[in-house]
Amino acid sequence: MHQRFIYKKVYKTIMSEIKDNEISRSKGYFRYLIYILMLASKIDSYVTIVNGMFPSKIAEEFLSGYTTNEQNALMAIGASIASMGYYFIFINLYLADKIGRKKVLAYTILGMALSCLMMILSTNFWQYVFFWALL
Repeated sequence: MHQRFIYKKVYKTIMSEIKDNEISRSKGYFRYLIYILMLASKIDSYVTIVNGMFPSKIAEEFLSGYTTNEQNALMAIGASIASMGYYFIFINLYLADKIGRKKVLAYTILGMALSCLMMILSTNFWQYVFFWALL
């Protein structure tokens, strides 16, 4: 019931904003758009939360042969390498202008899903960091 209320509120807000531009969209389109954005939000929250919540488990899985200080240093290096991917958001913005937001959103969600799958299947720490950086 609560989702239905949110959906109606978002739909009314969007329709009132685009009424002046004479763009007509169906309710199904907005339903589809909201579901896709919810999926992207869930994948993004999963990806950002897991790496921050379980660093000891990641270190235990991949870096068990190192001392605690070495594990902390390698985790910090891995996190800094993975955060470099955030600078590529500007490329995504450029691509959204060139090829369209829908296509960029679809490619981004597909890339996030594949990267998450490869993070799960990674066999060493540097593979894990590489796929984390692709997110």
